[in-house]
Amino acid sequence: KNSVKLMGTEIESFGDKKVLRVDLGAVGIQWSAFHEALLDGMKNWDDGSITLYYGHACRNIANLKDVPKVQTTFDCTDEGETKEIVREFDLIIAADGINSRIRSELFDDTPPVPQGRAIFRAVIENSKAEDASEGGELKLPPNKDDQTLLCLRDPKKIVAFLPVSNKETYWAATLHKDADERLAKDGVEAKELLLSAEYEMYPEFQKMVELTPPESIFYNHLKQLEPLETWVNGRVVLMGDAAHAMIPAAGQGVGMAVEDAQQLAVSLAGSKTVEEALIHYDTVRIPRVTQVQIQNAQSARDSYLKKKKETSKLDREAYDRFLFSYPGATVPSSQ
Repeated sequence: KNSVKLMGTEIESFGDKKVLRVDLGAVGIQWSAFHEALLDGMKNWDDGSITLYYGHACRNIANLKDVPKVQTTFDCTDEGETKEIVREFDLIIAADGINSRIRSELFDDTPPVPQGRAIFRAVIENSKAEDASEGGELKLPPNKDDQTLLCLRDPKKIVAFLPVSNKETYWAATLHKDADERLAKDGVEAKELLLSAEYEMYPEFQKMVELTPPESIFYNHLKQLEPLETWVNGRVVLMGDAAHAMIPAAGQGVGMAVEDAQQLAVSLAGSKTVEEALIHYDTVRIPRVTQVQIQNAQSARDSYLKKKKETSKLDREAYDRFLFSYPGATVPSSQ
């Protein structure tokens, strides 16, 4: 009930409509629901061996020289009081997002690169989405085909719709905005912008925005991280956005993070040492994710970025096969 199997993508580009990628196994799910499912999985782990710590902020991290351990210093907050705690671990998996402190400290301190674009987004009830769709040219999600919908009627402004459960629909709007350009002071001002003449070419979208509470509208400048040659430093390994944050042009950010997690688990289970597992993980994941990053950048350039230099050797059909025919994690050859 908290996710939807997506059967395809309908694209409307200046009046022309086409459907792509029918039944390729993609799933729409709200991030909060996915996060909750992962958290529940850890809480209910079979042997109860996973301990969750809250209120721990990583201050610094270092690989120890004499033993295969990682030492981490945390600032821990409990009932308003903060204290320092130092812990040692066999392995640190840094999945701390696009602004990863661990990536900056041990790998590359280059900050996320602004892409000259901003995004506004929200999730609303399906009943409101249906009301917005009534009488319009577009059949917005939710629809009987469980398709995402991408609309391009202005090269500088794109809107998209995605069913994320049997009760909710996600909408998003992008526009050109440099990093130093102001967005909005709050949801009220953001809503006013989306309902202004700036987006009058999308009347169905504006109906959906009108039905969206301003406090539900989130917005930010789009940024991404440049590819790294390795995600491993001693016994510290990057995963997800900390390793390969990309802008949402192809919708693969979370998908790549899940693949990372599966591959790391298989690499650790199938290797004789942690070091061997991390080498295998690095070797397997980086080529695939780099290809997705390049394709993502090309899609963004073709659709809504001001300029981008990366080019992919794969056409749309070949890329879909590469992306959606992924066989899953590979087992180290030493097993």
